[in-house]
Amino acid sequence: MMAVKDAYAYVDGSIVQWIAQVESPNSVSPMLPALASILFVIGGVIPFYGIFVSFLCLLGTVAATYGIARVSGDKGIAVVSAVLVASAPVLVIYSRSFHFALPATATTTLALFCLVRSRQAEKWLWTLAFGMFVGLMPLARTMTLAFVPCMSVAALFYALAAPDRRWSRFLRLVAAGVVACLTAASWLAFNGIYVANYLLSFGYGARATEYGPKLAFIDSIMLEIYLLLQDVYLPHFLILVAGLVASAILLVRAVRDKRGWGTLMASPLLPLSVFATLSFLALATSQNKGTAFSAPIVPAMLIVATWSILRVSGAGFLRLSSIGALCVVSLLAFAPMVDLGTSIARPTWWNAGSLGRIAVTSGASTQQIYERANGINRSAGEGPLSPEIAQEWKALNAQILDLASPYVEKSRALAFGFRNAAFNVNTLGLVNSLRDQPPLILAQIEPTVLGDDVDNQAAWLTSGTAGPACVLLTSPGVEGDFRPYVNSETIEAAARKRGFAVVHTLPMPNGRELRFWARSC
Repeated sequence: MMAVKDAYAYVDGSIVQWIAQVESPNSVSPMLPALASILFVIGGVIPFYGIFVSFLCLLGTVAATYGIARVSGDKGIAVVSAVLVASAPVLVIYSRSFHFALPATATTTLALFCLVRSRQAEKWLWTLAFGMFVGLMPLARTMTLAFVPCMSVAALFYALAAPDRRWSRFLRLVAAGVVACLTAASWLAFNGIYVANYLLSFGYGARATEYGPKLAFIDSIMLEIYLLLQDVYLPHFLILVAGLVASAILLVRAVRDKRGWGTLMASPLLPLSVFATLSFLALATSQNKGTAFSAPIVPAMLIVATWSILRVSGAGFLRLSSIGALCVVSLLAFAPMVDLGTSIARPTWWNAGSLGRIAVTSGASTQQIYERANGINRSAGEGPLSPEIAQEWKALNAQILDLASPYVEKSRALAFGFRNAAFNVNTLGLVNSLRDQPPLILAQIEPTVLGDDVDNQAAWLTSGTAGPACVLLTSPGVEGDFRPYVNSETIEAAARKRGFAVVHTLPMPNGRELRFWARSC
């Protein structure tokens, strides 16, 4: 939706209006929509083109992975690391989706690449480039703000582990910090307050309860490990476990050998290990586990794992066998994701008892996973949603916009009294933007904030983003809705209390009834 708005700002206006639109008040990181809008300007406003941004970010991540591993070790380690990253399910899956995960992963991995190329902050150009990419991280995805302190600590460890010229190295890192702040401020200076409100609410505040109860820190860490397993699937997870064991062996050797300890402290693997560890712990501090939050640290983890496994393997047959095993794992993970129509694309599972089913391989991407999880796709197997059903959902959005047109001429506001996965503020806003229509103020009910209370929901309909709405949409039932569910009887009682009346009823593609309410404004 933002990418479409950005594109039309340039097409209907100028580069100045494009910049103004990108910088317009928002809590959503601007990089992905801004880059997608450039593709839209070149090739036409076709949403599918936006996915190419994620794919290009995957290519950049793989290239940066090879560069980091090449500085850290030999060509074999670099090639295997790149292959493992290129086949990691969480990265392949989100490279096929218009999602912030891959831009965040690319900027983070490029920042680490520049850091290791700086040779412990010895080289000015690479150190300043490191600062630029650190500044770009929150512009790619705001949740990476949690990773920035981790990146800073990793850089300090790496630079100050050098035996000489520590003061000059530190000053270069300070300069990099200034570059990072200036880069981030290019957008956060205008939108930082919105980002802070969002992160403090959905990350650590009242709205974080939507994503689960607050856990003890150790329990949250265990949940993060489980979510990482769900993201990378079992084969890649076992590589990470093997890499952790190999790293522990190398660490013990280094402690016993003073020269080995010095070599380890000066190694480019040090900042990667520090960054990945601290970032993983940072994720455990929030109730909101999000989608693919671990993606930006996966390349660093896989590089360290590959390097450690191959170093422990030594030379000769054992090393070749280890390389072969790692490549087989990559092939095992990647092959099912090549073609959704093949038999090997069907998911295979490992029954882990109380942990439930753990994916071993699967060809499903985010779209299929989302459709299946929310009851949008009811067809047998793991195939794509039929074009006919997809068109029905698209037509529903267009029909609602047509019906709402006479009611929103003045206020340009519409409220959703339910939270459906296939029909919501995002889908309606996207279709409205694709029509190049004036933006709508779209409000969606928040059950964790308002509760199942008629008075609270009635107050929502008279204040905030729902206050100016002349149109309200409700739907009895919960099929396909996000948890926690909204009680349709409560919101409809609140609607009547605020002067709304049902003027249209429409069928939804999943069989539910959609009620179109309006009031005089």
